[in-house]
Amino acid sequence: MPELEQWIGIDGCKRWLDVPLRPQTQSFRGANTPEGIAELVTHLSPPSGVGRVI
Repeated sequence: MPELEQWIGIDGCKRWLDVPLRPQTQSFRGANTPEGIAELVTHLSPPSGVGRVI
């Protein structure tokens, strides 16, 4: 069975970064600060099937 393509979206505002993952129904929220961005990056270590980062 072929691997599904994963889409990652990042919605940024002054205080927060919201990151939904598709086709999974997961999402993460982090502070829009250097520390919050570093924490989100740990969740976003790219798996081999990432097709788009939006």
